[in-house]
Amino acid sequence: MASLPLRLTLEPVLPRRTPREGDSRQFRYGFNLRIPDGPIVDRQDPLLGALGAEVVRLSTNRSFAEALQSPSVDPGKSLSAAIEPPDGDGDPVVGVWDGDGTRCAGLLPWRTAGRVAAALDQGVDVELLAFGEMRTASEDRRVALDILVSLPVTVRVDHDPRVPVLRPNRPARRRVVLFADESGDVRWWDAAAESGPADVGELPVSQELRRELKKLRKAYSKLERSSDELLEGYDLMESDWQRGALAQEGIRLWRRARQELGRQFAVGYLGPGMDSPAWTPGELPGSEDESDYDEDVFS
Repeated sequence: MASLPLRLTLEPVLPRRTPREGDSRQFRYGFNLRIPDGPIVDRQDPLLGALGAEVVRLSTNRSFAEALQSPSVDPGKSLSAAIEPPDGDGDPVVGVWDGDGTRCAGLLPWRTAGRVAAALDQGVDVELLAFGEMRTASEDRRVALDILVSLPVTVRVDHDPRVPVLRPNRPARRRVVLFADESGDVRWWDAAAESGPADVGELPVSQELRRELKKLRKAYSKLERSSDELLEGYDLMESDWQRGALAQEGIRLWRRARQELGRQFAVGYLGPGMDSPAWTPGELPGSEDESDYDEDVFS
């Protein structure tokens, strides 16, 4: 008779040359859960539920999309759960952080979050282990992460975190963000936060676009200096009009940059009042087009 904790291991998934049927634009990499010298434990296996464990899938969204790309949350890495502020309905929210607690890759589904939050509140240890991922065929971007949520008293996974994920190198565009803000700062930013900001002249855009970006930066700087003054009446209305006009100019220049850089870079935009970058025009605040289709990248 097996004793607790039940021991599992991670078996590497061999990469496929083409995506599986039904996953026409995505590849699965990482590991399978397996009983040592025994069968694979599927994500729906009732054995997991019997041990108070489950497999959840983190899917990408705009808030956590870049953190989800970090090697610190690769399959095979141990992650940590942290209780976040409750949502608007008062339900518990639990973030999934990397081992160093520096990047939040997403939030646990609400049912799982309720159970994990209850365990953490009572001092019960909960372990999170990333073991599988889904990546896009076109950009080699991680769009989903499979995570084993378990209790160390009932489940133990034997795995050397130094074992690499079997994943072929696929071509991918570098992702940069055009940051244009009322603070007067107009720069390029590395979306993955692996390097610092770059001046508007450092990317291979046309001379015309480079000049217009610099003009936008000067205009924002001038507006920022004038904001220190106490404005009222018509002057306040004019200032608000200028802010709106500059925001629209920033979007226009971003669209131009997408056309010029689209073959080498995925270009995002982070403008006034935005808390995460837009990567397509349909993601801009107030846009009626929610499509992810990059209609103007290669036009």
